[in-house]
Amino acid sequence: MSERVLSRRECGFLGALSALASTPTLAGAYDSIKDIEPDFAALEKKRLAREAVKAKNDKRIEPYLQALRLANDEKSFADAADSLAVWLVGGDGLPEGLSAPEIRDAIVESYDALPMIYQYKCAKTRDNGGVCQTPGFRADDAYRTALKTLRAKSTKAYKGSLQSDGVSAANSAAF
Repeated sequence: MSERVLSRRECGFLGALSALASTPTLAGAYDSIKDIEPDFAALEKKRLAREAVKAKNDKRIEPYLQALRLANDEKSFADAADSLAVWLVGGDGLPEGLSAPEIRDAIVESYDALPMIYQYKCAKTRDNGGVCQTPGFRADDAYRTALKTLRAKSTKAYKGSLQSDGVSAANSAAF
């Protein structure tokens, strides 16, 4: 067997390789993670403060939701929905701790429970036969206004503006 002789290029390559292997890597400086001790007392204090704000806001909106639940005709529903919309407009946004989908559900359930006493001609579908029903046009207008106001006041902070604000953003509404 004959011995193999290394060329200059191979020697240079092996030298560079051994130099790289013997030097410490830059990642060595990041190998240790700082130990952070959580302050459970401060976290609990913040949680209790958030719960207190949520309870306060629940008490503030409850009369408006109760008026919606008790509405049994067009006039009482319109008055309750309009007062809720005015209350929402008066704030800086949806108060902390309030859930937009729950408020929406209360509005929709109250509207759906109203007696549908007015009929009018509309586009014919397989369900309506060309005749639509409504509890009254005042109730319809108040329903749309309350939902529109709720949507405008309940945008998610990280989602940006609503598409109805003239900004094209997918899934920007809270519900």
